[in-house]
Amino acid sequence: MHLSSLTPSHGFTLMEVLLSLAIIGILTGISIPMYGGIQGRESLSSSVTSSVEMLRLAQSYARNGYYDDSWSVRFSSNSATLYKGSSYTSRNTTYDETISLATGTSVIGSPIDIHFQKLNGNPVSDISIQLQRNATQKNININSQGMVQY
Repeated sequence: MHLSSLTPSHGFTLMEVLLSLAIIGILTGISIPMYGGIQGRESLSSSVTSSVEMLRLAQSYARNGYYDDSWSVRFSSNSATLYKGSSYTSRNTTYDETISLATGTSVIGSPIDIHFQKLNGNPVSDISIQLQRNATQKNININSQGMVQY
């Protein structure tokens, strides 16, 4: 039998297949934790954005004298509720709008009530709200002139 009569084989050797699987495993092992961290930060950012939108809506309703009343927002451990008036306990729930924060996101020091005065839309005092997911925190600050910063 001459070497020239042998036909080259087509396919992969066992070593090539194992090496490919090892590389895929390493890349997967590296990417999954990175994806989880990115997803967590995006969930927290989404909760902050939704909370700021709720605060600005309450402020807008108060400035415009919507339903001839002031408006407030209550942050509980994992949600925010926009309500008419200055008292959460004696409010008319017909006007409530509630959003749920992203799963795993919580409000530190809840419940927190932010009351916006009728016609000028300013809060009663400076307020800071802290949202947390795992070890990451983001702050939402509202000064006495009604400026919302995050």
